[in-house]
Formats: sequence, structure tokens, C-alpha cells
Amino acid sequence: MTPPLTAAAALIAFVLFVPLAHRPPDFASAPPTRAPAPPSIDLLRLDAADDNAAPPAPWRSRAVRGERAPDVQRIDSAGLSFMRIAGTARAGWLFRSVAPPLDAPRGRLRWTWRIPVAPIGTDLRDPATDDSALRVFVSFGPLRSFGRLPRTIFYSLGGPEPDGYAAPGHGLRDVFVVRVGDAAQAGAWRRVNVDPFADYRRAWGGTPPPIAVVGLLQDTDQTRRRAVADILSLHWSPDDALDP
Repeated sequence: MTPPLTAAAALIAFVLFVPLAHRPPDFASAPPTRAPAPPSIDLLRLDAADDNAAPPAPWRSRAVRGERAPDVQRIDSAGLSFMRIAGTARAGWLFRSVAPPLDAPRGRLRWTWRIPVAPIGTDLRDPATDDSALRVFVSFGPLRSFGRLPRTIFYSLGGPEPDGYAAPGHGLRDVFVVRVGDAAQAGAWRRVNVDPFADYRRAWGGTPPPIAVVGLLQDTDQTRRRAVADILSLHWSPDDALDP
């Protein structure tokens, strides 16, 4: 007569002889658990803005010294809400602080824009024609003075510059300009996404500080031409991360 199996022996027999597909989930291998994706941050916040605000809070505007700021308005059209920035021979900032600052090791800045009217004769390579219908910028530190920017990257719509053009600002060691398309070809809504922390390392090296300010700049003070730019969305999306 075969002696009864002990509890330990019964467990060993179960593990050895029950097919893997029929074993409890604890015995099957599973992929690493992925942490939930950090939430995307809506930086434009047009949904919470007063229809009459220009620009909508928490955005603020300021003219470039010696110039008039472009006109800013919220527009609701065909089911879309967007911010329109327009001017002729003007230059001005739209900006907002980011609290807490964006300090993830990796992340993407994503936006959707279009350019109904692009200034003629621009060229980011020439300080005499260095205008843009719209630039999205990030500053790695607070804006204490517009005369002395912290390290700042301008993602700029350009003109005849080659694709991939990127260079320090004209005479500005703490400004880096990255061309993100030809304004003359951006009449339809276009999505853009960039990696500011990677571009910081490309421009200056070292570890990027947190991003404390995000903004927009339209400048037509060099060419004295007209520009009309619309921005539909602007989001910060931290990269996903695996649990350690």
C-alpha cells in the first residue's frame, strides 16, 4: 500500500506535473509592471479662460522693449477654441510660470498651431531678418528680467533655413534657437513635439535645470511685415517610467 503524500510532496508533484497553462497565475512569468503614465499638463488652459481675457489667465503679456505687443484674443470657431496672436511690425511676449517647475528627467513639449499669415522675408540666420510668426519657448529658471533671460530655448517657425537648423541666438549666449518648420507651409493645423531637456544638453551640456517658464513670442519688428498665428493646444507630457 502506497503511503499517503505529505503536504510538501503534494505541492512538489503539483508544480512538476500540472501544465504551465493550468497553473495559478503566480507560477506564470509576467512582464514588468509599468507604472501609470504621469498625467499630461495642459499649459494653455483655454477651457478655463474668461472669453474676454486677452491673454487668458494665467498668461501674461509684455511688449519687447521699444515695440508694441501683438494683439491677442481667444477665438471659438467650428467647435475649436484657440489663441490668436496677430500684429504688423510688432514684438511681444506671452508667458506663464510653471509651478511646480517641470523637472522630470525626460519629457516632451507638444503643441498644435497654424499660421494664417506669415511675415515675408524672414531668415533666422540673419539678425536683420530674424523674425518669426510664432516661437514657443521654455526658460530654465524664473524670468526676473526680460533684459537678462535665464537659459532659454526658442522653438521657432522659420523661412529658408535648412531643416534641423539650430544655433545660439544672435549675440545671446543663453538663448538657443531651434527651427521647427517653415511658416509659409504651416497654414493648416500642425502638431509639433520637442524634447527641451535633450535640446538643453545639446546647446549647453550638463544637467538641465527645471523649466520654470513657458511662453510664446511673435516678432515682426525687423521685417515690419504682418503675422497671424493660432495656437490650439500646448501640453507637457512626462515620459513613462518602469517601476524599479
